[in-house]
Formats: sequence, structure tokens, C-alpha cells
Amino acid sequence: MSSRRHLLAFYLALLSSVVWAAPSAIEQLLLEKNYPAFQAAAREVASGGGEAAADALFLLGKACHLGLGIEVDTEQAIIYYQQAAKLGSPRALHNLGNLSLERGDRGAAIRFFQQALDAGLREPTLYNLGRAHDLTRSQLFGLADERAMLLTAASYYEQAYALSGDAAVIGDIVRVRSTAWRIVADEADRQELMKWVDLGVAREVATVFQNYGAMLYYSGDHAAARPWFEKAQARGVLAATHALGLLEKDAGDPAGLAEGYFLRAARAGFAEALGELSQIFGRRLRAEQGIEALAELLAQVDELHPLARKHAVSWPPYAYKDAAQRLARMRFIAEKRGRPAQLPAGKISLRLCLTDIDGPDGLPLANESARVVALSAPTDEPLALDNGPSYRTDRGGCLASSSSDEAWFRQRLAAGDSLFLIRNSHAVPLHLVEDQQKLHLHPVDFD
Repeated sequence: MSSRRHLLAFYLALLSSVVWAAPSAIEQLLLEKNYPAFQAAAREVASGGGEAAADALFLLGKACHLGLGIEVDTEQAIIYYQQAAKLGSPRALHNLGNLSLERGDRGAAIRFFQQALDAGLREPTLYNLGRAHDLTRSQLFGLADERAMLLTAASYYEQAYALSGDAAVIGDIVRVRSTAWRIVADEADRQELMKWVDLGVAREVATVFQNYGAMLYYSGDHAAARPWFEKAQARGVLAATHALGLLEKDAGDPAGLAEGYFLRAARAGFAEALGELSQIFGRRLRAEQGIEALAELLAQVDELHPLARKHAVSWPPYAYKDAAQRLARMRFIAEKRGRPAQLPAGKISLRLCLTDIDGPDGLPLANESARVVALSAPTDEPLALDNGPSYRTDRGGCLASSSSDEAWFRQRLAAGDSLFLIRNSHAVPLHLVEDQQKLHLHPVDFD
């Protein structure tokens, strides 16, 4: 069920009085947005008793609840609703049920809805009784009582459909009945489910295609699920696009289509696709070596960051920072490869200190070996590695080049090579900085 559908169910009793009675004079003031006159009239009537006072108290609660002419005040709305319910307002009982459901108290919601139904408010109470028993968005363990609640939800949805004829309710019926069938594959339940599937297909209810496809998918019949997901996708169901991605993933993604499905679903706002993309992007960020391809992939990750933040999804993928630094290094190398440098006069020297960046205190790395290498090649040939000077850090974790190293530095830089300081598996690019007529090799910071 979409969030729009939930809102419709929630506010029917708030905004429509046709199902119960024609609007009273006080309610008409509220509908016309004449808020000062409404507040004065409602408070006066509420101080009395009987049905008129119940209606006035309900409407005062509605104004607090929705912020009609005043600031939203849910707690005060509950007080008004409770007072109205004590005087016999079915709509107040109904909205207390909705608020209870919104806060996760199913038991209280069911009690309030049942009281509203007993008082004669059938629509939308029947539908919301279905919502209160609907466990399809909860963590299910396949227990018998869960199945019983789902079938109870289906019964209320079916009564709501019989009353309203709203085709969208068929999607809810198919969803809860298919979930119940997955818990216990009862043949009689399957036949009842198929009646509603057929009706939903006949009435072109898009979610029916999705929900029946999901039932087939979770029962292990992926081949049968695919055409249902494809039909749902053609009718604009985002979950179906995500489901088609899952089918490709489960099959080993032989055609490489899974990422495309997940990306389309995520871009359209389907947050669950982000979890799948995080895994796919993480693998690709670690493996991608092409500059353009890696840049495009990082741009896609950045594009999805606002959606991930909105839905509290962990983002970006774990390999993002390393990939961004690798891209910067690749661009650094590509920019310098095969391009001879015009070097100013002056002695070229290297002096830097190494610290344990992985340790908690960043302590100096004393007595560590390191060397400088040059990566060189024309832009259309593979890189060639040329080993240069080797060093060992002192007690302070520092190293410094000697005068004999300068000729090698100058030769390699003049040829357009890229210089790197290598320690263990870490490679730090070096660039030449002129400072007071002296030339120093400094690490390039890509953070």
C-alpha cells in the first residue's frame, strides 16, 4: 500500500462527514477555513452536552491534529478526541484508533476501531481494522497466529471493498492473502486468493500484479514471478522494478541487468534498492581501473546520497573514499604521463616524516624502509616501473634524500614521469614545490 493510500485511509474520517452525516454549521465554518468563527462557536457548543458537544469536541481535536488555524498539537487533539468519544462520537473513536496505530499500539487501535464500528461508522473503519491486523510490513516468523491476523485483515479489507468498491483495496487483499499463503500453503486459501487476483487483473490494479508476483517469488518459482513483475513494472509499480533486479541477482546476473533495475528504482525513490546498490557499487568501486568509468560510478554514488540520507540508509558504500583517492591518483598520473617538465634551477630534495595513519595516536614510524619509484610511459603504452633511491626513517619517523639522489629526481621529472614514495603497500604521489629558490618533493594530498 502506498503512503498516499495510508493518508487517504487516515484522513477520511477527518475530512469527510458524508459517510456519517451532513456537515454541521460548526463543521461548515471549518471547511470554509473561517477559523476564528469556528473556534468561538465550537468552544461554546463543546461546553454543553450531548451529540452537538461531541461533534464540537471532535472538530476541535481535528483542528489541533491537522493544524487548522492553529499550531499542530497532537496531545491536545487526543484530549479532545477522548472527550468527544465519551460523549459518543464514532469519528473521535476512529481517529483515536488511527493515532494508536500510528504509534505502534495495534491492540489499542483495534479496540478504538471496533468501538467506532459498533457505533455505526463502517467506512473507513473497516478498512482501518484491516490495517490494524495487517502484518505484511512487520517482521514475520511464519507463526500460526500471524497467519490468523493476516486472514482477519483480509476479511476486513474484503468488507471494506464490498462497501466502497475501491479497486485499490483489492491490492491489499491480494497482498495479505498471499503472505498468509506463504506461511501455510493451504489449497482453499490459494483458491480464494486467486479469485481476488483474477478480479484485480480484470480491474487493472497494478499492485495485484506485484503482490502475486511476490508470492510466486518467495515460494521459489522465479520463472513464474517474472511476467507478473514485468506487468507491474509496466503499470508503474516501483517495487516491481526492484523485484526484477532481485531476479537478475538471484540468477547470477548473467546479462548485467541487476544494477540497472536497482538504479532506476532508487532514482524513482524506492529506498530498498539502495541496499542492493551499496553492495554492487562497493564491488565495482574496488575493481574499476578506468578513469572515466570510475568517475561516472562515483558520480552515481554522489547522486544517490540525498535519497540515502532521507531514508537513513548507510551511504556511501564502504569503498567510496579509497576509490575517490584512487581516481585522483589516476588523474594525477594521466596528467603527467609523457609530458616533459620544465624544471627551474635549484637543488631538488626530499624530506618528509611518516606517521602511523592506521594507529589511534598517529605515532612516528621509526626505522621504516621506503623507496621512490618513477612511473613512466607514453600515454598509449603500459606504465614502466623504474626504482629510485631507497631510505630508512630515523627515530622521529623522518627521511631525507642525499645530494646523490638529485640527478635521478631531475632526470625522471624532466621526462614527465610520476614519482611515488612506496612504503609496504602504500604509494604516495610526490609533486615538486618551489620554496624560496629551493625545490622540494612533497606528498600529494588527495583527501
